[in-house]
Amino acid sequence: MLAYGGKQIVPATISLGTSWRINPTIIAIIVVAGGTSAPELFVSLQATFASSTGIALGNVIGSNMANMLLVVGLSVGFSNFALRAHKATKNSLVMLGATLITSISLLVFGAITWPIGAVLLAGTAIYIYYLTTLETDMLSEEDIPSPTSATRALLSVGTAILFLLLGAD
Repeated sequence: MLAYGGKQIVPATISLGTSWRINPTIIAIIVVAGGTSAPELFVSLQATFASSTGIALGNVIGSNMANMLLVVGLSVGFSNFALRAHKATKNSLVMLGATLITSISLLVFGAITWPIGAVLLAGTAIYIYYLTTLETDMLSEEDIPSPTSATRALLSVGTAILFLLLGAD
């Protein structure tokens, strides 16, 4: 259920965004990035509500390691990435900053405290705002699916979220 919901959330939310005429850049940043992390988010939230914070933290750390080392490493192994140096550096510095804040919190407090969580959430909001206002080349025309009815897209998003919730449990 978790795999199915995770697989369906991205195309469903892209379809919903295009049916509501949301800027494709915003869809790329929020929906695709957030949608691909939805299974980890739902599992971590479920673990946190069940007072299993170790599972939530391990899930976040493991997911980040898999994304950075496995996904990027394999992708580069099969093909060269053509990145503009300033974009790669900027995005890497943001990720490094979030990692340092989290690591320092764990070392000093032995936990990620709610003020640190608030700082990380605020940083995420600021970074998304920055990307949506200054970055305009996130999606190309062929990446945008043809619009479907908003009702059908909303039903697909709801179904994907339901599967994520049930699968996370």
